[in-house]
Amino acid sequence: MPRSVRRGGKKNKRSKFRYRKNTLKARYKRTKRARSTMCSELNAFWNHARSVQKNMTSAGLVYDVNKHFGSLSTTESLKRNSFGEVACKSKESTKTPVVEALEKAASVRPPKRLRLSKGELTFIVSMIEKHGSDYIAMARDSQNIFQLTPSKLRHRVEQFKQITIQYNAYLKAKSEVESGRAVTDTMDVS
Repeated sequence: MPRSVRRGGKKNKRSKFRYRKNTLKARYKRTKRARSTMCSELNAFWNHARSVQKNMTSAGLVYDVNKHFGSLSTTESLKRNSFGEVACKSKESTKTPVVEALEKAASVRPPKRLRLSKGELTFIVSMIEKHGSDYIAMARDSQNIFQLTPSKLRHRVEQFKQITIQYNAYLKAKSEVESGRAVTDTMDVS
């Protein structure tokens, strides 16, 4: 009878620790292989067979800013040309399609997504309904439990007016007040 059976049954085959395998190096290789650029403009251009530095230079981007601009020493920064301006080296750069796409994406401004919370919205609307544009009276109102100053209340009202979606909903609800409903009941907060 084999020894393993005599001593408590046959043992399952376990994975053994491989001493020759460097696990940290293997983990680094896996993560390096899985890496991708976050920018869609660069993703289309990126060649995974090349190094990061070569990809960046072929895309027309700078890999090391210090090498590109160079660090000016004190004496170089004090050297001035005949017009009294600091003489510095300017490198001409041609714009690649990647650089143009990145500049175009950077120039597009995302829309503002600022919204007031439901509680703050009802507070501001009730203050406007009660006092109009009298911010001192708003500050003294008993509903002003956070003790906002007149200038802070003015800022909140101006901020409310800049959020076009909520302010237009307020104006629409205000026009429906004549039909007999309260302003806060008809407003759509979302």
